[in-house]
Formats: sequence, C-alpha cells, structure tokens
Amino acid sequence: TESYDDIIQINPQQMFEKIKETGNLPTTSAASLGEMMNFFDKYLKEGYDIVYTGISSQMSVTYQVANLAKEELEADNIYIVDSGNLSTGIGLLLLKAAKFRDQGLSAKEIAEKLEDIVPRVKTQFVIDTLKYLHMGGRCSGMAKIFGSALKLKPIIRVLIFSCHFEMHLYIQKNVIFII
Repeated sequence: TESYDDIIQINPQQMFEKIKETGNLPTTSAASLGEMMNFFDKYLKEGYDIVYTGISSQMSVTYQVANLAKEELEADNIYIVDSGNLSTGIGLLLLKAAKFRDQGLSAKEIAEKLEDIVPRVKTQFVIDTLKYLHMGGRCSGMAKIFGSALKLKPIIRVLIFSCHFEMHLYIQKNVIFII
C-alpha cells in the first residue's frame, strides 16, 4: 500500500491517474497526534497564534486530533474551530478568517467570529458520475447502472455537521427534476 501526503506528494491529476491504473479509490486518514503537534509547534515557535479549522468533527477525527495536540502542547494561543463542513465550506471560512486578520482582529476574536458564522455556511456540489460513489461503497451497483442510464447526477449538500446525498435527473439544460 502506498501512502501520500495530499497536495505535498500527490496532486489531484496524479491521484486520478492512480485510480485508473489500479481500479481502486484511495483511502484517507487523519493526521496523527505527532504530526499535528509538529505542525502547530512549528508556528508556535515562530511566535504565531493559531486559528485552526478542518473537516467537520462529525466527518473526521481530525478535529479531535487538533484538540488533543493543543492540550499536549499546553498552548492557550491555539484556537480550534469546528467547521461543520467539507472543503468548499472550510475555504469560505478561511477566506473570512483572512479578512478578519487583515482587519487587525486577534486569533481569539477571529475564532469567535468563525464560530458564529459556521451554522450559516451551507455548501453543495454536483458529482458528474456515479462511478466513484460506487467504487467507494456510497451507492450500489444497481443504483450506478440505473442512475447512469437515466443520467442522474448526485448532489451532495453539506449542512452543518452532516452530508446529505440527493439524486437529480437532468432532462434538458437548465431544468432539474428531483427524483
């Protein structure tokens, strides 16, 4: 089994090439406590306060690992914010955090503002193919066959702390019928 650090050792294009080569989807794992502590410690030693947010605590153990690292480092200047979201939602929060930083807010104030925003961040995206959902065990073979034949496009909605899968049928451009 090969192991890669996302973006550092493998990019999305290379990952999809690996999927084609092997026919297997990659698995993911959270950073270890040691990795998280090293990550935080590097910036603490440089004198930074840290505001951290990652994948929702309901979708990954990364949030818990970050809290453990903060405790182990006994750092009062690390602020852990549960995004309640996935990639796009996290990105929106980080853009807000950068804006607050540029306005001169402290790390603590930024974290407090992000915690107020989290419940209002709702994201969704359409997946073009059922192939990867099937490979990952998110839909059955029968659902993949019929869904593909009917041109169903899964829409994933991320509401605070949870994902919801819906199937939509695109019959013609700009018209969506919900199945």
